[in-house]
Amino acid sequence: MMKTELLKRNRLKQGAKRLLASVCAASLLLGFTPAFAEEDISLYEDPDDIGIVLVEEEPAEECAPCDPAELSVETAEPVSPEPARDAEEPGDEPNAPEEPEPTMNPGNEITSYLQLQRELSFAEVSDPAADLEDAETWWRMFMDMELSGNWAEDLLLVAESQLGYTESELNFDDEDPWHPRGYTRYGAWYGLPYGDWCAMFISFCMFYAEIPDTAVPYNCHCSEWVRELTERGMYRSWDSGYSPKRGDFIFFDFDEDEKAEHVGIIRDIDAEKGWIYTIEGNRFDYVEHFVLNKNDYAIVGYGVLPENPDYDPAHPGVVRQNGRVELTPDPVEPTPPRWDSVMDAAAGIKNVSIKPTVETSRVAY
Repeated sequence: MMKTELLKRNRLKQGAKRLLASVCAASLLLGFTPAFAEEDISLYEDPDDIGIVLVEEEPAEECAPCDPAELSVETAEPVSPEPARDAEEPGDEPNAPEEPEPTMNPGNEITSYLQLQRELSFAEVSDPAADLEDAETWWRMFMDMELSGNWAEDLLLVAESQLGYTESELNFDDEDPWHPRGYTRYGAWYGLPYGDWCAMFISFCMFYAEIPDTAVPYNCHCSEWVRELTERGMYRSWDSGYSPKRGDFIFFDFDEDEKAEHVGIIRDIDAEKGWIYTIEGNRFDYVEHFVLNKNDYAIVGYGVLPENPDYDPAHPGVVRQNGRVELTPDPVEPTPPRWDSVMDAAAGIKNVSIKPTVETSRVAY
Protein backbone atom coordinates (compact mmCIF):
# COMPACT_ATOMS: atom_id res chain seq x y z
CA MET A 1 0.00 0.00 0.00
CA MET A 2 2.79 2.42 0.87
CA LYS A 3 4.59 1.59 -2.35
CA THR A 4 1.45 2.36 -4.35
CA GLU A 5 1.02 5.74 -2.68
CA LEU A 6 4.68 6.66 -3.33
CA LEU A 7 4.31 5.80 -6.99
CA LYS A 8 1.16 7.89 -7.17
CA ARG A 9 2.90 10.87 -5.54
CA ASN A 10 5.84 10.59 -7.94
CA ARG A 11 3.46 10.65 -10.90
CA LEU A 12 1.67 13.70 -9.51
CA LYS A 13 4.97 15.48 -8.91
CA GLN A 14 6.12 14.82 -12.47
CA GLY A 15 2.78 16.06 -13.76
CA ALA A 16 3.09 19.18 -11.62
CA LYS A 17 6.53 19.90 -13.08
CA ARG A 18 5.20 19.54 -16.59
CA LEU A 19 2.27 21.79 -15.73
CA LEU A 20 4.64 24.37 -14.25
CA ALA A 21 6.79 24.30 -17.39
CA SER A 22 3.73 24.80 -19.56
CA VAL A 23 2.50 27.73 -17.45
CA CYS A 24 5.94 29.38 -17.55
CA ALA A 25 6.13 29.02 -21.34
CA ALA A 26 2.63 30.44 -21.77
CA SER A 27 3.48 33.33 -19.43
CA LEU A 28 6.58 34.23 -21.45
CA LEU A 29 4.54 34.20 -24.66
CA LEU A 30 1.99 36.52 -23.07
CA GLY A 31 4.78 38.95 -22.13
CA PHE A 32 4.98 38.72 -18.34
CA THR A 33 7.23 36.89 -15.88
CA PRO A 34 5.62 34.19 -13.70
CA ALA A 35 5.70 34.91 -9.96
CA PHE A 36 6.19 31.33 -8.77
CA ALA A 37 8.87 28.72 -9.12
CA GLU A 38 9.24 25.00 -8.74
CA GLU A 39 9.77 25.17 -4.94
CA ASP A 40 6.34 26.79 -4.52
CA ILE A 41 4.77 23.40 -5.21
CA SER A 42 3.87 21.55 -2.03
CA LEU A 43 2.13 18.26 -1.50
CA TYR A 44 -0.32 17.47 1.23
CA GLU A 45 -2.24 14.46 2.25
CA ASP A 46 -5.96 14.51 2.39
CA PRO A 47 -8.03 11.77 3.94
CA ASP A 48 -10.10 11.59 0.76
CA ASP A 49 -7.61 12.55 -2.01
CA ILE A 50 -4.01 13.32 -2.74
CA GLY A 51 -3.43 16.38 -4.90
CA ILE A 52 -1.10 19.21 -5.76
CA VAL A 53 -1.74 22.85 -4.94
CA LEU A 54 0.13 25.90 -6.27
CA VAL A 55 0.74 28.08 -3.24
CA GLU A 56 0.66 31.81 -4.15
CA GLU A 57 3.21 33.96 -2.38
CA GLU A 58 4.43 37.51 -2.77
CA PRO A 59 5.87 37.88 -6.27
CA ALA A 60 9.62 38.01 -6.54
CA GLU A 61 11.43 41.05 -7.91
CA GLU A 62 10.85 41.18 -11.63
CA CYS A 63 13.58 41.65 -14.22
CA ALA A 64 13.18 44.61 -16.57
CA PRO A 65 12.50 43.43 -20.12
CA CYS A 66 15.19 44.02 -22.72
CA ASP A 67 12.89 45.73 -25.24
CA PRO A 68 9.84 47.56 -23.88
CA ALA A 69 8.33 47.64 -27.38
CA GLU A 70 7.97 43.87 -27.26
CA LEU A 71 5.67 43.99 -24.22
CA SER A 72 2.06 43.69 -25.35
CA VAL A 73 0.52 43.94 -21.83
CA GLU A 74 1.63 45.29 -18.50
CA THR A 75 3.19 42.91 -15.95
CA ALA A 76 0.44 41.43 -13.83
CA GLU A 77 -0.29 38.51 -11.62
CA PRO A 78 0.06 35.18 -13.39
CA VAL A 79 -3.07 33.97 -15.01
CA SER A 80 -3.40 30.52 -16.40
CA PRO A 81 -4.28 30.58 -20.14
CA GLU A 82 -7.91 30.08 -20.95
CA PRO A 83 -8.76 26.95 -22.85
CA ALA A 84 -9.22 27.50 -26.58
CA ARG A 85 -12.78 27.59 -27.81
CA ASP A 86 -13.79 25.59 -30.82
CA ALA A 87 -15.67 28.45 -32.43
CA GLU A 88 -16.52 31.99 -31.48
CA GLU A 89 -20.11 32.57 -30.72
CA PRO A 90 -21.84 35.56 -32.33
CA GLY A 91 -21.79 38.64 -30.22
CA ASP A 92 -18.43 37.88 -28.54
CA GLU A 93 -16.93 41.05 -30.01
CA PRO A 94 -19.58 43.76 -29.83
CA ASN A 95 -17.12 46.43 -31.04
CA ALA A 96 -15.91 44.55 -34.11
CA PRO A 97 -15.25 46.91 -37.07
CA GLU A 98 -17.88 46.96 -39.76
CA GLU A 99 -16.99 45.75 -43.24
CA PRO A 100 -16.08 48.61 -45.60
CA GLU A 101 -18.63 49.58 -48.17
CA PRO A 102 -17.84 48.59 -51.78
CA THR A 103 -16.15 51.26 -53.86
CA MET A 104 -18.39 50.73 -56.87
CA ASN A 105 -21.94 49.58 -57.44
CA PRO A 106 -21.97 47.49 -60.65
CA GLY A 107 -24.70 48.65 -62.97
CA ASN A 108 -25.53 51.58 -60.74
CA GLU A 109 -24.47 55.21 -60.43
CA ILE A 110 -20.91 56.30 -59.74
CA THR A 111 -20.06 56.27 -56.05
CA SER A 112 -19.63 59.44 -54.08
CA TYR A 113 -15.83 59.22 -54.32
CA LEU A 114 -15.82 59.00 -58.10
CA GLN A 115 -18.49 61.67 -58.27
CA LEU A 116 -16.29 63.95 -56.18
CA GLN A 117 -13.29 63.27 -58.42
CA ARG A 118 -15.39 64.00 -61.47
CA GLU A 119 -16.71 67.26 -60.03
CA LEU A 120 -13.22 68.38 -59.06
CA SER A 121 -11.68 67.44 -62.40
CA PHE A 122 -14.21 69.36 -64.48
CA ALA A 123 -15.52 72.11 -62.23
CA GLU A 124 -12.11 73.20 -60.94
CA VAL A 125 -9.81 72.23 -63.81
CA SER A 126 -11.73 72.74 -67.06
CA ASP A 127 -11.79 76.31 -68.34
CA PRO A 128 -14.74 76.81 -70.71
CA ALA A 129 -13.21 80.05 -71.99
CA ALA A 130 -9.86 78.52 -73.00
CA ASP A 131 -8.73 78.02 -76.62
CA LEU A 132 -11.95 79.38 -78.14
CA GLU A 133 -11.96 80.39 -81.82
CA ASP A 134 -14.53 82.01 -84.09
CA ALA A 135 -15.35 82.22 -87.79
CA GLU A 136 -13.19 85.33 -88.27
CA THR A 137 -10.18 83.46 -86.89
CA TRP A 138 -10.71 80.62 -89.34
CA TRP A 139 -11.30 82.92 -92.29
CA ARG A 140 -8.09 84.81 -91.62
CA MET A 141 -6.32 81.47 -91.37
CA PHE A 142 -7.16 80.64 -95.00
CA MET A 143 -7.79 84.00 -96.67
CA ASP A 144 -4.32 84.10 -98.25
CA MET A 145 -4.22 80.42 -99.20
CA GLU A 146 -3.97 79.98 -102.98
CA LEU A 147 -6.45 77.33 -104.11
CA SER A 148 -6.17 75.74 -107.54
CA GLY A 149 -9.74 74.54 -108.05
CA ASN A 150 -8.56 70.91 -108.02
CA TRP A 151 -10.65 69.62 -105.13
CA ALA A 152 -8.33 66.79 -104.13
CA GLU A 153 -5.26 69.02 -104.05
CA ASP A 154 -7.05 71.88 -102.33
CA LEU A 155 -8.51 69.54 -99.68
CA LEU A 156 -5.06 68.17 -98.90
CA LEU A 157 -3.57 71.69 -98.89
CA VAL A 158 -6.02 72.78 -96.20
CA ALA A 159 -5.60 69.52 -94.25
CA GLU A 160 -1.80 69.82 -94.31
CA SER A 161 -2.09 73.29 -92.79
CA GLN A 162 -3.81 71.71 -89.75
CA LEU A 163 -1.06 69.22 -88.91
CA GLY A 164 -0.18 69.28 -85.23
CA TYR A 165 -3.46 70.76 -84.05
CA THR A 166 -4.64 69.08 -80.84
CA GLU A 167 -7.91 69.26 -78.99
CA SER A 168 -7.86 71.54 -75.97
CA GLU A 169 -6.41 70.20 -72.74
CA LEU A 170 -7.80 73.14 -70.77
CA ASN A 171 -11.36 73.26 -72.07
CA PHE A 172 -13.18 69.91 -72.05
CA ASP A 173 -16.56 68.41 -71.27
CA ASP A 174 -17.68 66.14 -68.44
CA GLU A 175 -19.90 63.72 -70.34
CA ASP A 176 -17.45 60.84 -69.94
CA PRO A 177 -15.36 61.05 -66.73
CA TRP A 178 -12.94 58.38 -67.99
CA HIS A 179 -12.26 60.04 -71.37
CA PRO A 180 -13.01 63.76 -71.33
CA ARG A 181 -13.21 65.28 -74.80
CA GLY A 182 -11.55 68.60 -75.44
CA TYR A 183 -12.78 71.58 -77.41
CA THR A 184 -11.76 71.70 -81.10
CA ARG A 185 -12.14 74.31 -83.80
CA TYR A 186 -13.66 71.65 -86.07
CA GLY A 187 -16.40 70.80 -83.60
CA ALA A 188 -17.02 74.49 -82.88
CA TRP A 189 -17.34 75.17 -86.61
CA TYR A 190 -19.84 72.31 -86.98
CA GLY A 191 -21.76 73.19 -83.80
CA LEU A 192 -20.47 70.32 -81.61
CA PRO A 193 -17.41 71.80 -79.86
CA TYR A 194 -16.80 68.67 -77.72
CA GLY A 195 -17.87 66.01 -80.22
CA ASP A 196 -15.76 63.29 -81.82
CA TRP A 197 -14.16 65.26 -84.60
CA CYS A 198 -12.54 63.02 -87.22
CA ALA A 199 -15.42 63.54 -89.67
CA MET A 200 -15.90 67.18 -88.67
CA PHE A 201 -12.21 67.79 -89.37
CA ILE A 202 -12.65 66.64 -92.98
CA SER A 203 -15.89 68.59 -93.40
CA PHE A 204 -14.10 71.69 -92.08
CA CYS A 205 -11.26 71.19 -94.56
CA MET A 206 -13.69 70.72 -97.47
CA PHE A 207 -15.49 73.95 -96.58
CA TYR A 208 -12.29 76.01 -96.59
CA ALA A 209 -11.06 74.19 -99.71
CA GLU A 210 -14.21 75.61 -101.39
CA ILE A 211 -15.76 72.17 -102.01
CA PRO A 212 -19.50 72.83 -101.77
CA ASP A 213 -21.73 70.49 -99.78
CA THR A 214 -23.95 70.17 -102.84
CA ALA A 215 -21.14 68.21 -104.48
CA VAL A 216 -19.91 66.30 -101.40
CA PRO A 217 -22.09 66.07 -98.28
CA TYR A 218 -20.64 67.22 -94.96
CA ASN A 219 -21.22 65.09 -91.88
CA CYS A 220 -20.12 64.69 -88.26
CA HIS A 221 -20.79 60.97 -87.78
CA CYS A 222 -18.84 58.32 -89.69
CA SER A 223 -21.52 55.64 -90.02
CA GLU A 224 -24.12 58.23 -91.07
CA TRP A 225 -21.64 59.66 -93.56
CA VAL A 226 -21.13 56.21 -95.09
CA ARG A 227 -24.90 55.84 -95.46
CA GLU A 228 -25.25 59.26 -97.10
CA LEU A 229 -22.33 58.69 -99.47
CA THR A 230 -23.75 55.29 -100.39
CA GLU A 231 -27.09 56.87 -101.29
CA ARG A 232 -25.25 59.26 -103.62
CA GLY A 233 -23.14 56.51 -105.19
CA MET A 234 -19.93 57.94 -103.70
CA TYR A 235 -18.96 55.05 -101.40
CA ARG A 236 -16.95 51.91 -102.21
CA SER A 237 -16.50 49.01 -99.80
CA TRP A 238 -13.03 47.61 -99.16
CA ASP A 239 -13.74 44.38 -101.05
CA SER A 240 -15.35 46.08 -104.07
CA GLY A 241 -12.07 46.17 -106.01
CA TYR A 242 -11.95 49.96 -106.03
CA SER A 243 -8.48 51.51 -106.12
CA PRO A 244 -8.54 54.60 -103.90
CA LYS A 245 -6.89 57.78 -105.08
CA ARG A 246 -5.43 60.92 -103.60
CA GLY A 247 -8.08 62.99 -101.83
CA ASP A 248 -10.50 60.13 -101.16
CA PHE A 249 -11.84 59.41 -97.68
CA ILE A 250 -10.88 56.18 -95.89
CA PHE A 251 -13.24 54.71 -93.28
CA PHE A 252 -12.25 52.43 -90.39
CA ASP A 253 -14.06 49.97 -88.11
CA PHE A 254 -11.88 49.34 -85.06
CA ASP A 255 -14.33 47.46 -82.84
CA GLU A 256 -15.53 45.08 -85.60
CA ASP A 257 -19.20 45.99 -85.23
CA GLU A 258 -19.53 46.47 -89.01
CA LYS A 259 -19.97 50.22 -88.56
CA ALA A 260 -17.42 52.89 -89.41
CA GLU A 261 -16.25 54.94 -86.42
CA HIS A 262 -13.22 56.76 -87.86
CA VAL A 263 -12.27 58.46 -91.12
CA GLY A 264 -9.21 60.05 -92.68
CA ILE A 265 -8.03 61.58 -95.98
CA ILE A 266 -5.80 59.64 -98.36
CA ARG A 267 -2.79 61.75 -99.29
CA ASP A 268 -0.78 59.18 -101.22
CA ILE A 269 -0.74 55.56 -102.40
CA ASP A 270 2.29 53.29 -102.82
CA ALA A 271 0.82 50.51 -104.96
CA GLU A 272 4.13 48.63 -105.21
CA LYS A 273 4.64 48.36 -101.44
CA GLY A 274 0.95 48.36 -100.57
CA TRP A 275 1.09 51.41 -98.31
CA ILE A 276 -1.63 54.02 -97.84
CA TYR A 277 -0.59 57.40 -96.47
CA THR A 278 -3.28 59.42 -94.70
CA ILE A 279 -4.00 62.61 -92.82
CA GLU A 280 -6.31 61.95 -89.87
CA GLY A 281 -7.78 63.95 -87.06
CA ASN A 282 -8.75 62.56 -83.66
CA ARG A 283 -7.09 59.18 -83.98
CA PHE A 284 -4.99 60.24 -80.96
CA ASP A 285 -6.61 63.63 -80.21
CA TYR A 286 -4.55 65.49 -82.80
CA VAL A 287 -4.09 65.94 -86.57
CA GLU A 288 -1.20 63.88 -87.93
CA HIS A 289 0.16 61.79 -90.81
CA PHE A 290 -0.35 58.03 -90.64
CA VAL A 291 0.83 55.07 -92.73
CA LEU A 292 -1.02 51.77 -92.99
CA ASN A 293 -1.21 48.67 -95.13
CA LYS A 294 -3.88 48.64 -97.81
CA ASN A 295 -5.04 45.28 -96.38
CA ASP A 296 -5.40 46.61 -92.85
CA TYR A 297 -8.24 44.72 -91.16
CA ALA A 298 -9.84 47.96 -89.88
CA ILE A 299 -10.44 49.47 -93.36
CA VAL A 300 -14.10 49.09 -94.34
CA GLY A 301 -14.34 51.34 -97.39
CA TYR A 302 -13.64 54.58 -99.20
CA GLY A 303 -15.50 57.79 -99.91
CA VAL A 304 -14.95 58.87 -103.51
CA LEU A 305 -14.09 62.56 -103.88
CA PRO A 306 -15.38 63.77 -107.26
CA GLU A 307 -13.52 66.14 -109.56
CA ASN A 308 -14.46 69.78 -109.81
CA PRO A 309 -16.52 70.04 -113.01
CA ASP A 310 -15.44 73.66 -113.45
CA TYR A 311 -11.76 72.99 -112.97
CA ASP A 312 -9.57 73.87 -115.95
CA PRO A 313 -5.91 72.87 -115.58
CA ALA A 314 -4.96 75.52 -118.12
CA HIS A 315 -6.42 78.24 -115.91
CA PRO A 316 -6.03 77.16 -112.28
CA GLY A 317 -7.13 79.29 -109.39
CA VAL A 318 -10.40 80.12 -107.66
CA VAL A 319 -11.87 83.14 -106.00
CA ARG A 320 -14.15 83.03 -102.98
CA GLN A 321 -17.51 84.68 -103.38
CA ASN A 322 -20.39 83.87 -101.02
CA GLY A 323 -18.97 80.40 -100.42
CA ARG A 324 -19.14 79.48 -104.14
CA VAL A 325 -16.23 78.36 -106.28
CA GLU A 326 -15.72 80.30 -109.50
CA LEU A 327 -12.95 80.34 -112.05
CA THR A 328 -10.63 83.32 -111.99
CA PRO A 329 -10.41 85.46 -115.12
CA ASP A 330 -7.42 85.01 -117.36
CA PRO A 331 -4.39 86.48 -115.59
CA VAL A 332 -3.17 89.81 -116.97
CA GLU A 333 0.58 90.27 -117.18
CA PRO A 334 1.66 93.52 -115.49
CA THR A 335 3.22 96.13 -117.76
CA PRO A 336 6.88 96.57 -116.84
CA PRO A 337 8.20 100.13 -116.33
CA ARG A 338 9.90 101.69 -119.37
CA TRP A 339 12.53 103.55 -117.40
CA ASP A 340 16.07 102.91 -118.46
CA SER A 341 17.54 103.64 -115.05
CA VAL A 342 16.73 104.63 -111.53
CA MET A 343 17.76 108.23 -112.30
CA ASP A 344 15.23 108.40 -115.15
CA ALA A 345 12.55 107.16 -112.78
CA ALA A 346 13.50 109.79 -110.25
CA ALA A 347 13.41 112.48 -112.90
CA GLY A 348 9.86 111.53 -113.82
CA ILE A 349 8.54 112.32 -110.34
CA LYS A 350 8.02 115.99 -109.53
CA ASN A 351 7.94 117.90 -106.27
CA VAL A 352 9.45 115.01 -104.31
CA SER A 353 12.93 114.86 -102.84
CA ILE A 354 14.36 111.63 -104.22
CA LYS A 355 17.59 109.87 -103.52
CA PRO A 356 18.19 106.75 -105.65
CA THR A 357 19.71 103.69 -104.05
CA VAL A 358 21.75 101.58 -106.42
CA GLU A 359 22.02 98.62 -104.04
CA THR A 360 18.30 97.86 -104.18
CA SER A 361 17.49 99.48 -107.50
CA ARG A 362 14.53 101.12 -105.81
CA VAL A 363 13.58 104.74 -105.35
CA ALA A 364 13.83 105.83 -101.72
CA TYR A 365 11.68 108.77 -100.61
